[in-house]
Amino acid sequence: MRWAAQAALAGLFVTGVTSNGFSATPQDGLAVKPPAPAKDDAAPASAPTLDSVIGKKLVSIDGSLIALTASEGGLSREIVGANGAVQKTALRYINDKLGTVIDSREANKVIGVFRMNGEAIEIQYADGTSENILANPSGGISIESKTAASQSYCTAWYPEGHVFSMDDRKAALAQYA
Repeated sequence: MRWAAQAALAGLFVTGVTSNGFSATPQDGLAVKPPAPAKDDAAPASAPTLDSVIGKKLVSIDGSLIALTASEGGLSREIVGANGAVQKTALRYINDKLGTVIDSREANKVIGVFRMNGEAIEIQYADGTSENILANPSGGISIESKTAASQSYCTAWYPEGHVFSMDDRKAALAQYA
């Protein structure tokens, strides 16, 4: 009989722990984490990251292609223009947030510096131009460029098979005009 009473008491204790959310007091300065909020089906999707586009071939409205590839100690970027011209750039990390930009044609020549800011790569080139490389909501990459004369323009690349609307085409034509 004593065993049955102990089992019943243990059952009540376990039921109380699971239904009441048992918690302990912090010890030695450790904080107790609050329970995670319930996921809502209507919650907004997280922002796209550059990690999601690494290794993918992307296309822009003008027909150029871009690929970011992870390499030892950094990233490699290759842009193939609509005319077939190839521009290869290597981003080599100095630490987890900073690095140098190298034109792949001259492996020992640093042409700029970059900084990772969480969502984007901010590049400052030695000639005064700058770029911000970021993932766009369509699953591609956008590069916001600024020349030394403060002229700004943006180019977006999308996953292969992306269908460009007439408005996209008109905006691209206006930018290049």
